[in-house]
Amino acid sequence: MLRPFRQLSDTASRSGLSNFRHGHSFLPPSVILAGRPSLGFHSTFRNFNAFTSTRPSLYPNETNTTNPPPSDGKHHAAVPTLEETKEEAETSRDPTLKHGFLYFDSVFPIRLGFWDIRYLVANFEKESLVTKVEKTLPSTEKIGHDFKVLSAQERIKDGGAFVHFSYRRPLTEERDEALASIEGNLKEGVKKAPNTGLFLFWGRPSVHVVRGKPFREDMSLYPCSRIRVKLEGGDASVEELWSVLRPYGRILNIEKEKAGEALVNFSRTRGATSARNCAYGYILPSGARLVLNYESARRGKMFWDWLTSHPRIVFPVLAFLIGGISYAVFDPIRAFFVESKIENTFSLEEYKIYSWLKAKTVDLFRESGAKNKEQDDWWERREAAENIQGWICERPTTFITISGPRGSGKEQLIQKIVSRDLQHLIIDCDNISKVAKNDGALVSALAAETGYYPVFGWLNSLNSMIDLAAVGLIGSKAGFATPIDAQLKQVLGVVSGALAHLGEKTHARLEKEKSKKAAKEKAARTREKTTEDAELGSDTNVGHEKSLKSVQGLEKMEGELLIHAIPGMDPTKKSDGKDVAEKLQVATSTVHHPHSQDELGPEKGLRKEGAAKVYEAPVVIIKHFHHKGIKQTQLHTALAEWAAELVTNGIAHVIFVSDNPVAMSKELTKALPNAPFESIVLADADEEKARAYVFNKLKELGKLDLIGSPSTRVLPHSSSPALYSTTNTEDSTQMPQRLDVETAKWVDKLGGRLTDLENLVQKVAVGQTVESAVQDIIARTVIELRKNAFGEDASEASSLPWPRDHAWVVVKSLAESEEVNYYGLLHDSFKGNEASLKALEQAEIVSVRHVDGRPSVIRAGRPVLQQAIERLVSDRVFSDTQNLLSNASTISSCEKSIRAIEEEIKDLGEVSSAQKGLGLSSGSGVMGVGGSSGKGKGTEATRARVEFLLKKMETFQEKIDKLDRENSEIKRRLKEEKDEF
Repeated sequence: MLRPFRQLSDTASRSGLSNFRHGHSFLPPSVILAGRPSLGFHSTFRNFNAFTSTRPSLYPNETNTTNPPPSDGKHHAAVPTLEETKEEAETSRDPTLKHGFLYFDSVFPIRLGFWDIRYLVANFEKESLVTKVEKTLPSTEKIGHDFKVLSAQERIKDGGAFVHFSYRRPLTEERDEALASIEGNLKEGVKKAPNTGLFLFWGRPSVHVVRGKPFREDMSLYPCSRIRVKLEGGDASVEELWSVLRPYGRILNIEKEKAGEALVNFSRTRGATSARNCAYGYILPSGARLVLNYESARRGKMFWDWLTSHPRIVFPVLAFLIGGISYAVFDPIRAFFVESKIENTFSLEEYKIYSWLKAKTVDLFRESGAKNKEQDDWWERREAAENIQGWICERPTTFITISGPRGSGKEQLIQKIVSRDLQHLIIDCDNISKVAKNDGALVSALAAETGYYPVFGWLNSLNSMIDLAAVGLIGSKAGFATPIDAQLKQVLGVVSGALAHLGEKTHARLEKEKSKKAAKEKAARTREKTTEDAELGSDTNVGHEKSLKSVQGLEKMEGELLIHAIPGMDPTKKSDGKDVAEKLQVATSTVHHPHSQDELGPEKGLRKEGAAKVYEAPVVIIKHFHHKGIKQTQLHTALAEWAAELVTNGIAHVIFVSDNPVAMSKELTKALPNAPFESIVLADADEEKARAYVFNKLKELGKLDLIGSPSTRVLPHSSSPALYSTTNTEDSTQMPQRLDVETAKWVDKLGGRLTDLENLVQKVAVGQTVESAVQDIIARTVIELRKNAFGEDASEASSLPWPRDHAWVVVKSLAESEEVNYYGLLHDSFKGNEASLKALEQAEIVSVRHVDGRPSVIRAGRPVLQQAIERLVSDRVFSDTQNLLSNASTISSCEKSIRAIEEEIKDLGEVSSAQKGLGLSSGSGVMGVGGSSGKGKGTEATRARVEFLLKKMETFQEKIDKLDRENSEIKRRLKEEKDEF
């Protein structure tokens, strides 16, 4: 144990104290490794003379200058500092007094980066650093040799502190023996690091000798376990570097990149900090000076390199993380926004203070006056609304469908159904079709309709790119790109969860209200029973005569009430018993069978009039289902399947509104095959209701002076004359009571389509007469029909999904009759090809009525189109032009058929020639085909076939001649026709 210190003494005597000032160590590498690496305690004499730093020196009077050794490796005398002079003076006065310098590496927490704020707390603790270090060391008596800490200076960033101490060595005792004794006592008695609980680190401190000249910088160079070593003025082997740096901590590896440079990786960061503060500027025996700096590992690059090197692991894990984050974080947020949309949480209209302010400000400048809602309930819309409200009050079991052509009042019916106390979600496929140009836009549009937020639409493109990259890296897709149907189901799944949660909240609220009501009723019954018992006890002395009189009085009162309740009975008149009995029987049957007077009874799910409706489940309304503008059919399938899930599980009612009842029925039947639907079919209004609607609207606008004289008023047969009569009897002689005959005739031309009637009212409101307004509507419809059915020119007509001649056949047939048999027209003019008829129906040029699910008759798309068709056909120039084109197409088709017949006859002639060669036929036959006397049936069949083909050819030729003559006549008329301007 004394051998290392003897070597220390010999080295000190040979090199002198000035050598250590130049950074030389008294200990060779072999001596450094003699002690324990975890707790190395080494002392030197006046070796802490300068620090290369701009911060204050270790001692107040010490200068900040640095004297680096020259590159030639020779030792030069250093200029002694004031502190060194004081130490030499003290030593000369007291030869037993010695000085040394230590580095404690576990005084403060290491600052790991700019974000580590623990150093702020450490700044408050550095004033008592000497005291804390003394608390860490054992007592002076245990250390011995009059050990005394003179001063200390913090190194907060590196988590350590420099300590200057003194000790006494008797002249009779060897110096290395004294140091060995001090070191051993420190190893045994050193305590845990200070501030362990505050700075979240624990352990015994390591104490190291300061062997070089530390570079005490204050730059943003934060400690790490990796150190870059530069050797100035020489080089060193890996073994030499390991022997010098190993005492400060375990070294994982040393990478010698090139001569004069190396990278040293310590297992712990505190080992690296100790090495940098103790060995910086240390000069090796070879003359090389050590320059140590932290080398931060490029973690970002290392992490990216690892990711790109393991795609088979990274992609599945990344997909799992994205899905988990979406499910755990974003799905609850999305469900909240969906519930907010259903409950109108962010709608100002739902707040009473806003409604009050609006009524007191904005509404004051609007037209006041209550409108008679009865006027808008035309053609049994009220009955349909009450039926639907009755269905949605029950538990969801099936779909509710509302179908009808455009303008038949579906939107108004939905507005009557939806109320403020009904939790509803409206999905309008028309809004989706306006923005759904691709799959990503389709998902975003559906999310906007349902309130699904947030939506990361850009992730679709990114996922597709990742899948393409994965194909190149691992040979298969990583599964990031989700199909469109899966994305739609994901959005609708979140909506289902929100609807289910709202249903649970509603059910809990209703149960709570029910329990409160039951408790109130029970309390009321208890009070009534108590009152009756008290009254019964007080009336026990009442005589039998009084009771009998009371019973007789009650019977008389019941009889009078019964007479009052019987319809047709006058209580002031006397009636015989027979009359009373008959009317009593009628009244009794009415009481027991209330549905005989009101067909909208409880069997249709209705509540009594005036009773509050209770909606136990929310309602989803899907408008414009199977919209023709949506090209992605996955949306219809996803909505139908999702709706089937909602009604099957009793989560919500689903109402489908569509202009295409056939396509809607097919789609919904596939989604819910075993349940009948609750259907509402809306049609155009009849003449009476259409006239009443126009009259009432004109009356509201004050335009009744435009509908003719009172002498020509006509009242159509109606079951609701109140719709046509005025409520002011005083002005009955001045204000018309009904439409006149001429006006009614013009209104009848528009039919009962709501959109056309509203257009008429708007035109009359701006000053037009009813006749001019109707003429204008029909003229515009004619232009619309000509453009949509036939195209403006040949190029536009070629882009239509049907030929011009097919459209003309349909238009001409409807001009002759308002209804055309579907299958008769299909097999006569279209040769069984339904494509043109389906396309015309899709374009709403015609409408097809169905009976038992099959097409029956063809009608105009809407009533005003019938007037437009008749006017279009009556246009001589347009009619002749279309007839000319249609005849030309028919002639071409007939000529094509004749050429096919000629080819077949030619082939039959070859067959007949072959039969003659075989002796199977004789005679000339028809055109040399077949014979009069044959030996088999083959010749007779050939001759019969030829005769049939010749007859067909004759028919086609006659048709061609007829159409050719018609075309000649049409061309002559077109040449002579002149339009009048």
